[in-house]
Amino acid sequence: MTQSTIMARIVNMQHDGTTESIFEDLPNLTWTFKRSDISSASWTIPLSHINLVRAGGASGFGPKRTDFRIGVSSDNGFNWNTVHAGILGPVGLDTDKDAVECSGVGWLAWLEQPFRLSGYTMDFATDTIDKTDVIRTWVVPTPVEEIITELVDNLCSGTVLECVPITVQFIGTTWSPDPITDVTIGATGTVLSKIKELGELQEPKGYEFMMDWDKTLYMFLPRQFEATPEYMLPSISAASFAPSLDNIISMKWLNKGPKAITTIGMPITFPGQKGYSTYEPSKLTYRDWWQMVKVGSIKDVITGDSTYVDSYTDTYATRDRFPQRDLTITFDPTAVPVGYPEPDPKFWFSDRTGYIIHVDSEDWWVDYWRVNDYFWIEDQTLTCDDTGNWTCTCTLEQTYAAA
Repeated sequence: MTQSTIMARIVNMQHDGTTESIFEDLPNLTWTFKRSDISSASWTIPLSHINLVRAGGASGFGPKRTDFRIGVSSDNGFNWNTVHAGILGPVGLDTDKDAVECSGVGWLAWLEQPFRLSGYTMDFATDTIDKTDVIRTWVVPTPVEEIITELVDNLCSGTVLECVPITVQFIGTTWSPDPITDVTIGATGTVLSKIKELGELQEPKGYEFMMDWDKTLYMFLPRQFEATPEYMLPSISAASFAPSLDNIISMKWLNKGPKAITTIGMPITFPGQKGYSTYEPSKLTYRDWWQMVKVGSIKDVITGDSTYVDSYTDTYATRDRFPQRDLTITFDPTAVPVGYPEPDPKFWFSDRTGYIIHVDSEDWWVDYWRVNDYFWIEDQTLTCDDTGNWTCTCTLEQTYAAA
C-alpha cells in the first residue's frame, strides 16, 4: 500500500469560530491528547511567513484572545479534517530564534475553574447570604449525568464570546449507588477536578472522557473500550504493533513490580478501618507489600460497609496487585492506517486515547522478556519535523484482561 503524505495546518479563530489566519508549511508542529485530561499543542511560525502580521493587525492572534484548530489533509490540501482545537496559550519571541513560538490547550482547559456560586460576587458584610449562595449539594437519587452537566453548564454565561459552550454527551450506563456530593465556596477544586472525583466512585473502572475539537465532551461510562472478556480483544483492538510488522520506531518498557499486595482503606473524616483487601496468589511471589489508601469525602457518604476497598482493587486495570508496567511506543502514523472498509491514513492524527491496541515486542529483548499483551492508550503525541516526517508516540496502560 502506498503511503499517504499528511499535511497539517494551524487555523487561528475568533471566539465565535470566525477564521483569523491560516498557517501551513510550519517547521515544527506537535500536539498531545491525554486520556481524561487536558490536551495541548505547540507550533512555530517563522517571522518570514506570508500570513504572519502584527498581533494588533486584522489577522493577529494572541493568548486567550484567540482560539486555534489543527487540520490535517491527505490529498495535498484539497480537503482538511480538523483533529484538534482549543484556546491559544502563551506566545513567545526570542532574539535567538527567527520565529514566533505558540502553544495552546484543548477546550477541556475551560473546566479548570471553580464552580460559580453566587456568593463569590456578594458582599458578606452587607448582603443577605443564603445557603445556596455558598454551597451546591446534589443528593440521592440525582443521576451522575445530571451532576456533570450542571458542573459544565455552570461555567457558561450564555454567549460564545464570553465562554466556551461545551456540550456533554454520555455514552454507556449509569452508576449505582448515586453519589451525594457538593461544591462549597472557597474550595480549591475545579469543575474538572470534581468530574474526575466522581469517576473515582467506581474504581478501578471508573469512567473516561474525551473532549472533541467541536467542543463536545464525551463521557464514557465506564470506559470507551472494555478490556473484558479477553476473547473479544482481537476484534476491538485498533491495531497491532510488532517489530516484524516494521511499524515500530522505538519501544520503552519499565517493570516496577506491584505497588502493593494488601490494601487498607482508612477514612479521612473518622477513625476506624474502612476496608481491607488482599491478593493471596501474589503473596509468595512478591511478598506481602502493604499500602494505605485514604477513603474520604463522598466515598464515606455512599459506602456503608467495607466492600469499597475490594472494588477499588478488584478485577481489571488494578495498579496494586499486578506489576506496574509502563510501555511507550513510537511509530510512523502514516504507515499504520486503520479503518474500515478502507484504511484511513488520518486515523492516528485524531484522539485515540482510551482505545485498545495489541503490542508484541517479539525478540527485541530476548532472552530476558517479551511484551505481548493488550493496552489502553493513555496519551498520544503527534509530531511533525521541518522535513515533513511524522511520528506518533503513545504511552500505554496494560489491561490485564487475562488476570
